[in-house]
Amino acid sequence: MEETLKSIRLIHRVLLTLIVAVFLFALSPDREAQYKHAIGFLDKIEGFPVEEYRAWSENEAGDNPRSRNAFVESVFEEVRKRGGPEINWEIFKANGDDELAVSYAASQLFPSILHDKLEILNRQFRDDIFVQQLILPPGKLASKILLELKHQPKFLLDNFVFESTIGIGRADIQMYVYDPKGKLESVRTTIKYETRKIPGKSLRVWMMKNGYDHLVSKKLDDQSIVFEPLRPIWPFVRDKTASEAKSWIYQELLRADQLNTLTFLGFSVSEGQAAIVAPGLTCVLLLALAAHARHARRIRNTDIKNKLTEFPWVGIFPGLVGSGARIFTILVLPLLANSWLLSRTSGYLAYTGWGLIVILIPCAYWAFLEIRRLSLSKSESEVEIKQKG
Repeated sequence: MEETLKSIRLIHRVLLTLIVAVFLFALSPDREAQYKHAIGFLDKIEGFPVEEYRAWSENEAGDNPRSRNAFVESVFEEVRKRGGPEINWEIFKANGDDELAVSYAASQLFPSILHDKLEILNRQFRDDIFVQQLILPPGKLASKILLELKHQPKFLLDNFVFESTIGIGRADIQMYVYDPKGKLESVRTTIKYETRKIPGKSLRVWMMKNGYDHLVSKKLDDQSIVFEPLRPIWPFVRDKTASEAKSWIYQELLRADQLNTLTFLGFSVSEGQAAIVAPGLTCVLLLALAAHARHARRIRNTDIKNKLTEFPWVGIFPGLVGSGARIFTILVLPLLANSWLLSRTSGYLAYTGWGLIVILIPCAYWAFLEIRRLSLSKSESEVEIKQKG
């Protein structure tokens, strides 16, 4: 009898060990699912319509222009204030094309999806970067005019040429003026430009309106990772481009079966195999537990009854402790652990696993009933021993 009880206790402990292993495996990150989710996300990043965004931002900058004539007028006003020569430019103003000469969209607004590191893209998509308009300060050009046009009180503006180098931060300007005798004077200079944010026109605004709100940080100045699907692997891909990150993930996927393994008593199985092995092995242990308990309950003699009352195993403890242990470890935990494991598995293996769960339920109930009856036999033995005493 004692050997039978020891066998029951051993089977119960092995069952609990299996349940713990299944729980730990089910709670561990699903690397393969994380990697596939990250690849899908990177595909979306690579599909970000940079040119569409570029056209929008340039159009917004063009809708808030400072014209060439406005800039020239501000320069000559500055010259007059500082006692410089009078420059007549009414003919130029009337005949010249007042084209947009000082509006543009800041180059940092255009993410380079194919070439920028993910860390840079993450920052660009996170920060609320505004569309900017170029502003030329008139003071430096006014100083240049005062320096070069001292010898005559009057001049006539013939042409004004403006060329800016986007991203360099400078503008090349050339003015053609004539003195009263018809002598051509040329004023050439390079001045640094400034920028002005256009309120309400930013990268964040565009992304929110064009279906990319999932890439936008919900709070300004948030230093978190906007690319949420990449968070589990961020330390490994932050310094890579989207293409390089995908290559790294594909390499890791080749090792996915090694990363996601259920280990029990020195044996390891892949996640797919675990969907069948875990519930199948649980059924076998429950059946063994029920069979041994039924065998122990059939043995009837005084010596066996004495051993039953003295045997230290929680499954046959009296009262709430024993009842709780039987319900929790035989009915609840096996079903919960295996169901949790199968919830992260898909395909035909998952269907097979759920089929085993259906078989597991009656196995668990039978084992519970047999252990409960064995516990009642123990209680009867204790009462009988007390009466004889």
